[in-house]
Amino acid sequence: MTDYKNKKKFDTVVGMFKELDLDPSDWINKEQKEFYFNQKKRERTLQNVRYYPKELDKIILTCTNSHTFTPNWLEKRFPSMPFRTRDGHLLQPITAQVKCPICDEHTDINLPVNSNYIGDAHLYGDEAMRDINEKIIMSYSVVSQPRKMDIHLKFKSEFLALKKELVPQLPPDRWVLHYTELMNGGQRKKIKHLSHITKPETLLFSKKLGKLISEYPDQLVKWNCTGIYHKPIKYRKEQERELKSRVYYPLLGRIITEHTDSGMSPHFHFERTGADGWAKNLFNGGRLTLMWPFISRVLPIPNPTFNIPTDSIYFEIADFISFVIARYLYVIGKRAEGKYLDFECLPSWLGEIRYLGYTEVGTCMFETESDYPLEKFFKGTDWFPVK
Repeated sequence: MTDYKNKKKFDTVVGMFKELDLDPSDWINKEQKEFYFNQKKRERTLQNVRYYPKELDKIILTCTNSHTFTPNWLEKRFPSMPFRTRDGHLLQPITAQVKCPICDEHTDINLPVNSNYIGDAHLYGDEAMRDINEKIIMSYSVVSQPRKMDIHLKFKSEFLALKKELVPQLPPDRWVLHYTELMNGGQRKKIKHLSHITKPETLLFSKKLGKLISEYPDQLVKWNCTGIYHKPIKYRKEQERELKSRVYYPLLGRIITEHTDSGMSPHFHFERTGADGWAKNLFNGGRLTLMWPFISRVLPIPNPTFNIPTDSIYFEIADFISFVIARYLYVIGKRAEGKYLDFECLPSWLGEIRYLGYTEVGTCMFETESDYPLEKFFKGTDWFPVK
């Protein structure tokens, strides 16, 4: 066994990697090596994350000159991430150095290391957007694949059976359920295998799917973060990515913390769109901050993967959840303007979801509810006026 326990410090990460003969093909080492060894990659990686958990501001440091300060959690810096030895032990940094903003002296900060790495969790995400006059609804949902294989296979079988009822002429694993295509009558008629489906049948299918999802509350864990934003005068891809990032990173940060607190490494998967670079870059930028070891607990977390939708049924489940919540809020917004629309689908069908939302002044809130927490997120606005 490598005698790494008797040597607490190494002069450089490169020296440690060589001295301990770490396996460069191990996914943990391969992922971290890119950042530790590749200075050009670190320099090219932009740090555009603008959100961090506000409870971190409770941490106050004192430098050697007795200046007290709060660390800059989002400043770009050298990473603090783990490696793994050939015998399976994690090598985790336990401190990091922080520069005092007053005198530039460096002081150590203890990192919240979780040394109990239990395993990996696979999570699948999708988004939904809606324009509503001068506003944009931006919604991201993430769902976890059940860790127990028998539960995963049972849920998958029941989900595919529902799809088979809806489209009996095709094998259910040969077509992808995109909910906007199903619920939009014009789009539905243009798709051969959906064209026979009536509006009442789509509503019945939606209720059945919501019921199925709600029957797996502890195994099929669900998160959603939705923001309502004023549409910029200039609204192109760059502005769209900026708004997406406002819901994308707080959501991922929350999920990362929930998993790493319990010793799990979250592996994120998103549906490939051909324009996913911004999401990967945002994720990588977050790694190069002091915030990262505090949300990751210095456990290994891989980059998100971007997959074709047929790779997993959980892309379809995340798509459905995002559709339901975005549609619900769209209808709420329209009704606030005096235009009555039917909800068609309700968040209460989905069972318990871990919701992130924003107050009118932009404060991020977290609620676990069996229905959308409209009052808590929108009280005092046009969408939930105080009576």
